[in-house]
Amino acid sequence: MTNGPHELRNNMKRIFASAIAISLMLCGGLYAQNALAASSGCDWDSSSAIKAPLDTRLTIGGYVTVGEDLPIGSVIYSQRIQTNGNGASLLCRAGVYDLVNTVISAPHGQSSYRDATFPTVFNTNISGVGVALWQGTPDGNNGAHLQLPGRLTAFFSPSSDSVFNFTGQDDAAVSFNIAMIKIAANIGSGTISSSDLPRFKTSFDGNGESFIYQQARIVGNLTAIPATCNVGNNYYLPLGEHYPDEFNGIGSTAGSAETQIVLSGCPAFYGSTSYGVFKPNVISLKLTPRNGFIDAERGISKLNTTAGDAASGVGVQLSLRQENGNYQWAKFNQSINLANYITFLEDRGSDYSLGVKATYVQTSTPIRAGRADAQIEFMITYQ
Repeated sequence: MTNGPHELRNNMKRIFASAIAISLMLCGGLYAQNALAASSGCDWDSSSAIKAPLDTRLTIGGYVTVGEDLPIGSVIYSQRIQTNGNGASLLCRAGVYDLVNTVISAPHGQSSYRDATFPTVFNTNISGVGVALWQGTPDGNNGAHLQLPGRLTAFFSPSSDSVFNFTGQDDAAVSFNIAMIKIAANIGSGTISSSDLPRFKTSFDGNGESFIYQQARIVGNLTAIPATCNVGNNYYLPLGEHYPDEFNGIGSTAGSAETQIVLSGCPAFYGSTSYGVFKPNVISLKLTPRNGFIDAERGISKLNTTAGDAASGVGVQLSLRQENGNYQWAKFNQSINLANYITFLEDRGSDYSLGVKATYVQTSTPIRAGRADAQIEFMITYQ
């Protein structure tokens, strides 16, 4: 006799649950599949604070300037968004469930570029710029890494009907990661908006059912600009004629000539952003003496001896002007960060100049008169 009311309550619960399932099926096709899946897969638990898929929006924004010499595969912008499950809970029947990320739409398709870090990259509307996405898991275990698209096999394997709790407001956050990547040698310029980026959904797949608990999209705009300036090809520094007696020992100098390497029509140097940390563009200069060097650290080049009538005992020393007006010895065969000599601005179309000075320097004794020419190649790289 005591079992009667208990059975009646259970029957009432089942009738009530069935009524909800029918109501959801009639009210909207979007959630009908999930409601039906409850009998063998997962559905929202009665204790869940929400009863509809989470609408996750990942925000991007700002400007990046991408150097033409930046290696392919470099991250030019990255963002990590922390969120939580808003108190959501699922009731899952006994079984084995995979956690699955599925692409809803990819307006510009999947890129042919991939590497060990980014196994799947999607194209954007800007040539040479791709995007990759991945996330943590809904229980806040950010050690787990779910790519887009991706699958964590046997993520949840209850042996009986069990509740899976998402993170709450006070729990560990779930991270969503976005990386914009240089995927080609040359990139275009423009603005990437939400309509140019993938949308995706995340689900528990098991027992022949797929329960979608989240739909995500990227919102905002990101402007990408290639970093290239116009630079002249040849600069001539005439040191004039000098006599051996003008020098008074090793290290002494004679003659001086100055010029400016001009970088014109430069873009705005916005740099890049990695997880909220700004990284400036690096514009570098590399100086390579064609005839070799006597002292690379002090910027002393050997003379051109191909003509057969070259002077000896001297070299040509090159120096670069700092913004305070002082000159500093150049260094050969290594990258010189021009930010130590020029302040690059976030202004499009700006022109910059780098002061260069050459002088003769005695390197040995005795000095023999003759031609004293030197050629030094320069290369500017943008990253």
